[in-house]
Amino acid sequence: MHVLSNNCAVRHEQGFEVFIIRNQDVELAVVPELGARIISLKDLHTGREWLWHPAGGPKLFRNRAGDNFESSPLVGLDECLPR
Repeated sequence: MHVLSNNCAVRHEQGFEVFIIRNQDVELAVVPELGARIISLKDLHTGREWLWHPAGGPKLFRNRAGDNFESSPLVGLDECLPR
């Protein structure tokens, strides 16, 4: 992981840059290349991950126009919000 500042770092996961932003309470992981997809929201006091991940962890990849929902990465904050 490459630390950019006290509150921001970058790691590489499955071929994508993941920006980690944190304060004393929460840690947020964002993948800019996937439309700024938020893939993790973690409570640093309890260790609880607030975003669901499929068994075996998140699978990150780019969707194509017309892809079925079932073939999407199924990870990220946008999967938790209605359209």
